[in-house]
Amino acid sequence: MAQQWNEIPAPSGKEAVSRTYGAAYRTDVIDVRVRGNGGQLEYMIKMNAGDALVYSWEVPSVADPQAFLTEFHGHTEPVGGRGDLMFYEKGPGAKANGSLIAPWQGIHGWYWQNNGEAPVVVRLMNSRLASPGSRSRNNNHRNC
Repeated sequence: MAQQWNEIPAPSGKEAVSRTYGAAYRTDVIDVRVRGNGGQLEYMIKMNAGDALVYSWEVPSVADPQAFLTEFHGHTEPVGGRGDLMFYEKGPGAKANGSLIAPWQGIHGWYWQNNGEAPVVVRLMNSRLASPGSRSRNNNHRNC
């Protein structure tokens, strides 16, 4: 007997389970140095609403993973001194893996703080399907 299938319509719009993008798939591997004794750095990616990001990052040489803090967040570009901010994850730890569908146009990424004594290197691997105009931005010169 042949199998019979019930066809279920795929959701569309914001609920879509499949999306197409106008730009090609891209992968980056970035090593980011964070100094010790409270050193801080923010690494951000400019994304449009709906852009997809898959990531892994780790700090293999950290002596105490609980002394390394991270905030994974996104925010809009401020208009008139005000903008929207959303924290996706916050807490201690020396690695994370996950994905993000950008909820809005803005910059999305990580703030890292190294409370250990020695400087460390964060290895960030990210892959994304992004709209034209999306780009990475390392704010390490601004030491948050």
